[in-house]
Amino acid sequence: MTASPRSRIFFLAIMAILFAGSLDVVVAKQTIDKKTGGIETEQQGLRIFVMPRRSGHMTAFYEGRGLPQNAIRHLKDVCYFTIGMRQQKKRIVWLEPGRWQFKDQHGRKIKRYPREHWDELWRKLKVPDGPRVTFGWAQLPNARDLRYQEPVGGMVMLEPTTGPISLLMDFRTNADKKGPAIRVWLHGLRCMSDGKES
Repeated sequence: MTASPRSRIFFLAIMAILFAGSLDVVVAKQTIDKKTGGIETEQQGLRIFVMPRRSGHMTAFYEGRGLPQNAIRHLKDVCYFTIGMRQQKKRIVWLEPGRWQFKDQHGRKIKRYPREHWDELWRKLKVPDGPRVTFGWAQLPNARDLRYQEPVGGMVMLEPTTGPISLLMDFRTNADKKGPAIRVWLHGLRCMSDGKES
């Protein structure tokens, strides 16, 4: 069922209130690919795209690169997004996914599984080094400074949820991280399960 324009406006207004506290948040003018569910935007010199991935595709990818079955089973009930961006101004922008907020349609925070979560799990499961390196290579970095025309990309993994997801991206700027903050709000993201979006 497709939401009416009025209900969509109401949803956006509610999410704006729920993200209150960051009054300089930019509600991004974004393009949504209806076929893939991907979102692309360009705000304050940052070009950003977010693409949902099917869990079956991702588990097959990691299985094909040697991740054992006792590890693969932990990846099946996960919401995957590929996030990429390019820095298009002559300044330093800090990529720090730990500062971002993912929220569901009711304003509840959605848990993100950081690198440390998987590193600890793979250690407990005695996953070999080779597949662990491949898995880590595909993840979005925990922290990285982006320079002029520098791209970055990788996977973000969340607890699964149904319905639309909003993402507030918070970036610090300058070498000392004390420059003007950049905050971009994306809305309308959705997890994708095998065969359909959630």
